[in-house]
Amino acid sequence: EFIAKARKGVAAAPMLSILDATEAQAAPDLIVDLARAIRGASESEHLLIVVDSINSWAEGLGSGATEYETLTEAVNALRGVGSALGAPVLGIAERNRAKMKEGGLHASAGSRGFEYKGETVWSLEADRESPSDETPVTITLAKNRYGAPGGKVELLFNGAKQEYQEE
Repeated sequence: EFIAKARKGVAAAPMLSILDATEAQAAPDLIVDLARAIRGASESEHLLIVVDSINSWAEGLGSGATEYETLTEAVNALRGVGSALGAPVLGIAERNRAKMKEGGLHASAGSRGFEYKGETVWSLEADRESPSDETPVTITLAKNRYGAPGGKVELLFNGAKQEYQEE
């Protein structure tokens, strides 16, 4: 089943590239250089950078500063990556303890930079526990610098398959 899903993913996104920074630092300049090479190889103007999670990625930068300062530097660095590439950066932030259950605009752990510097902020909430393998979840647009916030998308999440689908 895993191989079948991997083949389906490759067919759907043949230019998908993954940089695993779990064992080595992925400096902003490296991300920009690799993204430019990938964009050039694909001859596509479209590009999306995803960092999961910014909190963990920031630790790898090894600045030795406080958590707040490190995360602020990381958010600024990713804004620079997006600017250098003319591409969006989707950063996934870990939640703080106070907002663990409710989420929302101020739920990111460690730095207000997530909510203030982000172009948009989305919140992913599990609506309720489901007796089935699929849990209803809602993605809410908590902040939208270019329009109205508050839009919602309802999905079903299957944890065993790590898969979202429309309700």
